[in-house]
Amino acid sequence: MRRAALALVVLGCTTQNATAESQAWERLLGWFDENCAPAGGFVEEGVAQRKGGIRDLYTRKALPKGHVLIKLPRKCLLSHKESLNDLKTYGLEGAFAPSRDLKFPPSSTRPSGLREAHATSVWLMAARLVPGHYFEPYFGVLPDDTSYHPFSWPLKDLRKKLPEFTYERVVALQNHVRGVYRSLELASPALAERFSYEDFLHAKLLVDARNFGGNVDNDDDFQLNMLPVIDSLNHGGHEHHNAHYRFVEETNEVWLETRIAVPAGGNLSITYGPHRTQEDLFVEYGFTLDCAHAFCHDVATINYAGKYWRLEGGPAADAVAAADAILPKFEGDLAPGGLDGDLWLSATQKGVLEGARADFENGEHVALVGPAGGGKSALARRLAPDAASQACHRDLTARDLLQRRDTDAATGASVWKDAPVVAAMRSGEAAILDGAHRLPRGALAAALGRALHDGVVDLPDGTRLDAAPGFRLIIAAEPGAWLDGEVAACFSSRAAPEWDRAETKAALAALVPGLSEKRASMVARVADQSRSAGDAATRLSGRAVTRIARRLAAGDADFAPLVREALMAPFLPKRLAERVDEWCGDVATSGKADGDWTVTVDRGAVAAICGTRRVDVPVRAPGAAPELVPVVAEYVATPAAESAVAKLVSLEAAGEAAVLVLGNQGVGKNVAVDRFLELCGAEREYAQLHRDSTVASLTATPTLEGGVLRHVDAPLVRAAIHGRVCVLDEADKAPTEVTVLLKALVADGALGLPDGRVLSRSPTEGSRVVPVHPDFRLVVLANRPGFPFHGNALFRDCGDAFAAMVVDNPDVASEEALLEALAPSRPADERRRLACAFAELRARHDAGALSYPFSMRECAAVARHLERYGGDERDPGAFAEALANVLAHDAFSAQRSAVADVFEAHGFEGAKDRLAEALGSMPGAAALARDLKIEYLFSGAKGGGGASTPRTGLDAPKFGKVDPTQAPHVGGNTWAGGSGGSDTAGLGGRGGPYRLWDGKNVPHQVSEEAKAEVSEAARAEGRRQAKLAHSKRLKEIEGMTETEWESYKSMLERIAPHVDALRAALDAARDKRRERTWLRRRADGELDDDRLVDGVAGDRLVFKRRGSPDPRDAPRAEGEGRKTRKLLFLMDCSGSMYRFQMLDGRLARMLEAAMLVMESLEGLDEKYEYEIRGHSGETEAATFVEWGAPPANRGERLKVLQRMVAHSQFCDSGDNTIEATRRARRDVVARAAADAGDDDDDEADRRHLVVALSDANFERYGMDPRWWADALADTGEAVDAHAVMVGSIGHEASVVAGALPRGHGHVCFDADELPVVFKRILQHARILDDEA
Repeated sequence: MRRAALALVVLGCTTQNATAESQAWERLLGWFDENCAPAGGFVEEGVAQRKGGIRDLYTRKALPKGHVLIKLPRKCLLSHKESLNDLKTYGLEGAFAPSRDLKFPPSSTRPSGLREAHATSVWLMAARLVPGHYFEPYFGVLPDDTSYHPFSWPLKDLRKKLPEFTYERVVALQNHVRGVYRSLELASPALAERFSYEDFLHAKLLVDARNFGGNVDNDDDFQLNMLPVIDSLNHGGHEHHNAHYRFVEETNEVWLETRIAVPAGGNLSITYGPHRTQEDLFVEYGFTLDCAHAFCHDVATINYAGKYWRLEGGPAADAVAAADAILPKFEGDLAPGGLDGDLWLSATQKGVLEGARADFENGEHVALVGPAGGGKSALARRLAPDAASQACHRDLTARDLLQRRDTDAATGASVWKDAPVVAAMRSGEAAILDGAHRLPRGALAAALGRALHDGVVDLPDGTRLDAAPGFRLIIAAEPGAWLDGEVAACFSSRAAPEWDRAETKAALAALVPGLSEKRASMVARVADQSRSAGDAATRLSGRAVTRIARRLAAGDADFAPLVREALMAPFLPKRLAERVDEWCGDVATSGKADGDWTVTVDRGAVAAICGTRRVDVPVRAPGAAPELVPVVAEYVATPAAESAVAKLVSLEAAGEAAVLVLGNQGVGKNVAVDRFLELCGAEREYAQLHRDSTVASLTATPTLEGGVLRHVDAPLVRAAIHGRVCVLDEADKAPTEVTVLLKALVADGALGLPDGRVLSRSPTEGSRVVPVHPDFRLVVLANRPGFPFHGNALFRDCGDAFAAMVVDNPDVASEEALLEALAPSRPADERRRLACAFAELRARHDAGALSYPFSMRECAAVARHLERYGGDERDPGAFAEALANVLAHDAFSAQRSAVADVFEAHGFEGAKDRLAEALGSMPGAAALARDLKIEYLFSGAKGGGGASTPRTGLDAPKFGKVDPTQAPHVGGNTWAGGSGGSDTAGLGGRGGPYRLWDGKNVPHQVSEEAKAEVSEAARAEGRRQAKLAHSKRLKEIEGMTETEWESYKSMLERIAPHVDALRAALDAARDKRRERTWLRRRADGELDDDRLVDGVAGDRLVFKRRGSPDPRDAPRAEGEGRKTRKLLFLMDCSGSMYRFQMLDGRLARMLEAAMLVMESLEGLDEKYEYEIRGHSGETEAATFVEWGAPPANRGERLKVLQRMVAHSQFCDSGDNTIEATRRARRDVVARAAADAGDDDDDEADRRHLVVALSDANFERYGMDPRWWADALADTGEAVDAHAVMVGSIGHEASVVAGALPRGHGHVCFDADELPVVFKRILQHARILDDEA
């Protein structure tokens, strides 16, 4: 249709911008009329465009189905071929390659990752600046502002709100674009000099949102095309768009036509692709649909994210509210999920799978990224069922990903064997790298970067390989810094989300038919709570959820114990364990058997019986190696031991082929497992792992025999082949990069061996595939992670692949029964007291008062010693000698006194003194010196002397006379240190210059009315004298006498055991980046088994040795040590602390807290940076220890304490607790940000801490505890803030603590409880026990 009849107009344009837009559209249509219409193209009359988004077209009249709206001839569209031909200006004519043909010729000039879409982006970026360009009218309607797209937003503002997989997709795609731009910089410095990354990003967003795929030249080359006018349509929802485009070969045109009838005024829309979720649209195009989800049932209004995000040209003030508007929450079912073979896929997962298949068809390699246990490996296998898979670990090098050394079995000659990826390149098939995030940093890009971009790879054997058509690579990995720009440019990244609550319930109904709807709802609810809590330690993966459901359906366990064991709740920090209990707390147990478990062999089966409940598993038939069946000679069938064996029976009956047994050292894990295997008649293959364990030692160890490389199967492989039970002991000691391989065998059913064989539960034809015997079982034994065993976080890294089982210390009755069997000649009362004493030691450890969890092993050792060498039961020396064998270990030296006190309390009199003789002197609670300048803190006087009525009038403030007799002076105005009087320095009076106690007599208090009689002039004079006295005292503090030093040592002795325990725990949160590892390819050391053939071939670098790794090789998640955690301790130095010290010892507790902090953090400067400051009525921030400048020695630490006392004595009255807390929070955030610099990602996962001590004196100053609650809660995710009440008037501390956020308010009126409170706070802040 000719221009005169064209009726495409802009509706509702009243603003200046709208007028400009209208004029731009008029110019475009004029260009169309002049250049396109004569060639046969036209725009149908009756189409109107209006402002409302970035692109919208509406019909002016009703249109029937199949009506042609626009015909666009070839000369009026842009193909990427024109882009390629037009880039000679920048020297880029050879830089781009079609992404759908991977058989490229080798090119040393082509940069990595440049495809046709990038060529079009570069062309568009440059062509828009050319005056009078042919497509200039088209450029005029393209938006200049792309801030609507999330690529242009600061990610840290949305990290807290966006769903994890949505955020990771945005990060991966941003990294991809940055990697492409870096490639452009290398290929064309001239282009990089003229155009910035922001220019390229803007152009690429336009091309990504507007390109149309298809063949416009009637040849076999698929092209990306820019289609003016046609690209003015938006996405209309899957299967509900009303228009579509097609390429008409006969006329070489692109037609836009209606696919359904469209009423007048209807919004014309096309589809951007099937199964687009809201997250897909948001991440890829920067908008969502104005409906609950992307699969709308009618044409939906486009909801541009930018209008919520942008506010006065920048991010919205409330990023969380903006994200809520961008991604509205939808509670219903997005689309029906369902079974796909034996795999249940949600609608979102189906979309991911279909999108990945489309990527495959388009020649892209695919990265499936998601949390552990979310189904990535299963999706990868479904995407490429016949693909060879390789499990990744940190021992794999870039060379190992390509080829490995081997020898010819006949001749012994050195040969190279292809890795799965190279084998797939040769055959033109797909390959899978599972767990690619575990590879050493840079190995993936170094080995396969060119292969993925150009289809060419230079192999270690010296040859060059061109990939056969059809080669594709899939990687399955967890999110992390490994997916940087260099790696992201190689792949089309797809997020693999976990099931939501509705999807979990539907999946369990399909996968576990015997599970009731009620129980499915319970499991789905807890799974959803575990994921929304945001803590990886309490996250239930899809595998764990399905396992819980199977056990519930079998009826062999209750819900709450299953959830607790699945998350290893007994070994979680207290705050996380309490959270798990909350999730399970409202679920009543059902079918719980009464009584104790007994396990026996009955009629050819092992039977676990408890009341009416019975679980049976068959006894195995005799095997080929009966000598491998364990025999437990000294098994004692205590209730606790039988319960542990019964758990193993239940797991075997439930069909669990892999079990993880976790517990403290010495609780009987090995005994329980061996007893179970003995009853079942199962042959055992045993291996004890250690810190030097390698992948080869776990699977198959290479050895040279007659010049030929052979591999000797390890116990794991032998057990898998012959159907035995493999027991891997001390698995927590092995490097996680080794033990994580177990996940491949257990969860994925296949494990590649170093010699090229593949263990598989679903074997296919092939000489290298070794079937796993159906009777194979794997039992892994491990200690709890972290302090004091210093094990690795085995459960965190691969625990969800196993059925988890906790073995804890026995109850007192079970321990008594064990002691009776071990020491039958000892008195029963002695055995009972011994069991009770050890039970109390464990309780103290659980409470945080002791650092070591004394186990059944130590208790049994004492009993054996007494049985063999013990004399008279009344002789304390015999018991002390037996106990010394346990306490002689260095780890207990600081806490021997506390441990000995426990045994004395249980009737082992004299144990403490005899232990001191056997093991040396132990620190005790020595009397504190009283001749220090702060001696008044440690007097025995307590309480108050009641009310006082002044006997004199008011005069001027003065110090007063000193009475050397320390006689009590109440109500007068003569003596310094008196109370309840007037004018002099003292306590409880009025008008005096500052507080002063005589160190002996209890104070009396005048009324508030009497205080109000003091004139303002007298108050001012009192403040002046107080400041002078304070200044004088600070000068005195700079000197330190021998007497003061002795007093400090006495004070230190009191808290020494707590200092050692807290320091050990803080130090145990070690920097894994600094942990010693195997350094390979060395010229000296011990021979590396993996490089035997290299040595035969003449390579000299075939040794390995232990050493510290290069910091640059540490993964970001393990690089915590590069930045220190910030700890700010806010001490209450107000006047009430000094005034009420003799009432409840609050100031002494505060000083001990400060000493505990300084002593415990000494020497840990590389991990922690701390500041100690005080707050009072005079200031909200009196600094006593500055950031980065801890006291250098104990003399300096004493001065800190003295300055705190002086501040409390001389400061003005009042309370700045809330203001001080808010300021402390701000200062910690600022300090952490300054330390992080530009490394935002490294800083985001680190938590810092503010601890505010107070005497809860809120009521006097009219303060509402909820104000403090707001100050503590308003810390964001990076800072944890806690309050500790160390004093109280009446029950005020409890009232204040109750108003604070749960877990953030603590009451401590006993100095011995301080370490426990501090440890609980550090655990809550995830500074301790991070590895749980």
